[in-house]
Amino acid sequence: MSHLEPDTHDFPVNPAEELAFIRRVMQDSRRTAVDNGMNYMFWGVWTALAAIVGYCSSLFHWHLGLYLWAVVISIGWGVSWLLIRQSRRRAGATSLAGNLLVAVWAGCGIASTLVGFVGGTTVLGNGITGVIALITGTGFYISGVLYGSAWLRYYAAFGWWLTGVLMFLFPGIHVMLMLASAMILFQLVPGIILYRQWQREQAA
Repeated sequence: MSHLEPDTHDFPVNPAEELAFIRRVMQDSRRTAVDNGMNYMFWGVWTALAAIVGYCSSLFHWHLGLYLWAVVISIGWGVSWLLIRQSRRRAGATSLAGNLLVAVWAGCGIASTLVGFVGGTTVLGNGITGVIALITGTGFYISGVLYGSAWLRYYAAFGWWLTGVLMFLFPGIHVMLMLASAMILFQLVPGIILYRQWQREQAA
């Protein structure tokens, strides 16, 4: 075999094995301690509070703007990293599904951060929150596929996508209230459900 050809020894070689491999990854993702819902809950509460402060800032002309979100996002990234590190240390090992989930949300987070700070100071303007909502919905959709969870894929993902559309259709300072509501309904609530599922799996 040429040294340029990939070694396929560890990969599925027929449709039945491929299906079994996918199912194993999905089952693994349900068991993994990396995505135990804590990050969802943290971002849901943290960003909802920030959105309310942002709404008040616009309403009462406090002019917090990017300063508020720079602090919020910086602290958010730090806490997320600590939660993932703590979960991995508790689990004692990482998993393919866990790594995929972390990669999905890291990618969504980086994209949202760039949209907020680069797009917000250039061409996007009031469209920032709508774009971030669509990115978040995509993250939930992919996570739902990895989990094999229809409710996560359709409830959370479509909830975020619908919120993004409403933000585009009805721009203004009230999009911060839409963001706060979406964070509670489509970020915090899924996080609580995932955390309870994780607790049951750990107890089993």
